[in-house]
Amino acid sequence: LSWIFLRGSFALHHSTYITRQELQAKANECGITEEELQHFCEFFTSFGSILDVQLIDPNSEYVIIKPVEFLAKLDSFFEEMENHYGVVSSKKSIEKSDFLKILSSVGLAAEIVNPPIVLDAALPKYNSPYYYIPSVRT
Repeated sequence: LSWIFLRGSFALHHSTYITRQELQAKANECGITEEELQHFCEFFTSFGSILDVQLIDPNSEYVIIKPVEFLAKLDSFFEEMENHYGVVSSKKSIEKSDFLKILSSVGLAAEIVNPPIVLDAALPKYNSPYYYIPSVRT
């Protein structure tokens, strides 16, 4: 029963994803242990109700709690993204940075840290990491 309350709480959440720590805090409010939370994530990920990115990449801290809305946002994210031959910066917003980290965790983007060469003179110079996303090359 506590799983239903936890899953229902996602409908009220403003974002399409949350961090694992946020999920654990919500689970604690519902009386769900860490081990039960792992089973919860596996169960609801198995039929696409959520996507626990940690099941794909153990180092990831994200859980996509609204997969359909996440994909719709991702579509608009790609459309408005400034990119140079598939290279984008995670600068500008926390949400953009989180999206790029999630894409990297599931293998759809590759993080480029301290590129050994100048990628493109037109590419903005940020201290934040860059990502290569082959599917958005121009």
